[in-house]
Amino acid sequence: MKKEIPEIPSGSIFGHLKSYVNDPLAFLQKQQKIHGDIFTFKVANRRLIFINHPDYIKRILQENHRNYKKSEAYRKLALLLGDGLFTSDGSYWLSQRRTIQPAFHRDQIKSYAQTMNDFSMKMVDRWRYKTEISLTTEMTRVTLQIISKTILNIDLHKEGQAVEQHLPFALKYMVNRITSPLATPTWIPTRSNVKFKSTVKILDELIYEIIQYKKQHLGVDLLSQLILLQNEHTGDGLSDLQLRDEVMTLFLAGHETTAMAMTWTLYYILQDEALRSRLIYEIRSIKNPWDAIGNYFIQSVISESLRMFAPVWILSREANDADQLGDYMIHPGDRIIFSPYMVHRHPDFWDNPDQFIPERFDKLPAHKFAYFPFGGGPRVCIGEHFALMEINILLVTILKNFPKMSLKSMEQVGYDYSITLRPGSEIYINL
Repeated sequence: MKKEIPEIPSGSIFGHLKSYVNDPLAFLQKQQKIHGDIFTFKVANRRLIFINHPDYIKRILQENHRNYKKSEAYRKLALLLGDGLFTSDGSYWLSQRRTIQPAFHRDQIKSYAQTMNDFSMKMVDRWRYKTEISLTTEMTRVTLQIISKTILNIDLHKEGQAVEQHLPFALKYMVNRITSPLATPTWIPTRSNVKFKSTVKILDELIYEIIQYKKQHLGVDLLSQLILLQNEHTGDGLSDLQLRDEVMTLFLAGHETTAMAMTWTLYYILQDEALRSRLIYEIRSIKNPWDAIGNYFIQSVISESLRMFAPVWILSREANDADQLGDYMIHPGDRIIFSPYMVHRHPDFWDNPDQFIPERFDKLPAHKFAYFPFGGGPRVCIGEHFALMEINILLVTILKNFPKMSLKSMEQVGYDYSITLRPGSEIYINL
């Protein structure tokens, strides 16, 4: 029997705006315990449907994915990322995906291993002259260097510092605009709007400079391939704006997710002495860091870290036509949100879900969509295998060279909302 989705009542004309904007995950977790795995609520004049069951998510991401387009949230992200692979939809997205896919093929990714290892070694060599490092800063820097060299074949110096300085604000600004429908229009010169426009201008200048350089120094890297790409019907190549959008997406958003995955993985390892000792013992037998990809315990540690803190903490879609999720009706135009962070903690699919237990990945998850740190279906993250190899190499290199490293403080850091979930306070490591 078809049912209407239960709605959370609110006595305010703004619905649940304040609670949702202040702490989206806390709000959704609280309501899920009360109302179950599907409910709807209002945020100002916007009606959202929240789903939390793997069956529902499988329906949207895989079984009937053509019925669900990128939602309004992605259109807001376009203020920063443009019409790149993450935000685009339809035939344009498919064309770009097919163009970019070869650069992320498994065999191609293997060729990046040495570059990933080189930058990992340069990082740990630099650490030998330090007694303490900022984990988030270091992971952001090395992942930016790696993606710049592997995908764009350029070495960043002062440009990399500009990205480190400006990107976190831009990403946080975008999340604030996504979660609040009452955000001030960008044309109003508020302090944050002015700063955001200045930030985008700085990042744009950097990327356009890279594009012009690559046009004069074409190679076998992805950006060179995109520059040489021609439309089979018109013979036209991609405009500088189209190139900018793809580079902004791959170059900026791509490294942020891996940096945060590395940050959280090391954070969990260094809180558990037995876990760290087991990993140190294992990696002594690993000759090359990229050989760790396989049947090693380190894989389970990485998988568990991605369960706890998936690269992107919330996703959304908008229904084109009517559909059915279980017993519940979906209507055309319905906006649906779901969170890997929460599904990865669903008590029906995970025992002791709030505890870090890598051994749980000795077997496959009970449901394919109970664990989807890189999304699922046709739009699964194009950089999944790239990120996993990078995390493996970085992790093995760091632990092998600094087996006695430790957290400066064992206090819980919490998290801060961005495109990813960033640590709520800086994590310092004693080397």
